[in-house]
Amino acid sequence: MKRFPRQLQSGPAWRPGVSGLGVILIIALMLPAAVGAAPHHGSGQSYFQLHYDYEVAGICGLLSVASERGFERERPLAAVRSGLDEAALRRLRILAYAAAAREWSNRGLGGNRAWCQGEGQAAAAKLKSLAVPQD
Repeated sequence: MKRFPRQLQSGPAWRPGVSGLGVILIIALMLPAAVGAAPHHGSGQSYFQLHYDYEVAGICGLLSVASERGFERERPLAAVRSGLDEAALRRLRILAYAAAAREWSNRGLGGNRAWCQGEGQAAAAKLKSLAVPQD
């Protein structure tokens, strides 16, 4: 059996993408900035949910041109409706993306398939519906 040099056996020192440890580190670094920014009903909840849905659809590979358009159309409207300043909106975005990543990582091997078929499909459909102005 041919053996590779030791440095090739362990793989590259840096790999693109986010590992579970990377997500934990990101959350730990961002947590002090996010404290006190948990969405309350009517104070950014729709903004938080919009970004959460966008990230879930993205993780599941379900973003389409229509869902992207819906997200881009709704984002400034949700920001205005929230009444929050830019710093609070940034904290909500961080919390939403971290929540989606945490939810994905909690699914285990193969468990994300069912999650994507349920919550992922629903999130993508909701974003797609936002692309068309509601009368």
